[in-house]
Amino acid sequence: MDLLKGGYFELLIAGIIFFALQVWWISMVVRNGIRQDKIMMPNQIEEFRSRLEEAFSQKRNRRSG
Repeated sequence: MDLLKGGYFELLIAGIIFFALQVWWISMVVRNGIRQDKIMMPNQIEEFRSRLEEAFSQKRNRRSG
């Protein structure tokens, strides 16, 4: 009964929740690290941007002409 009065139970629950959140956070960091190859590199971004600009300029030219 002294354990409940001293707040040990609440501290234990808070510790379990904290530990679970740490495990979840670390697993998300590892997963995102594995997916780094799917992130666009700066040269890919420039290529993608130029393709978008071409597509939009063609669309604009069709509307005005």
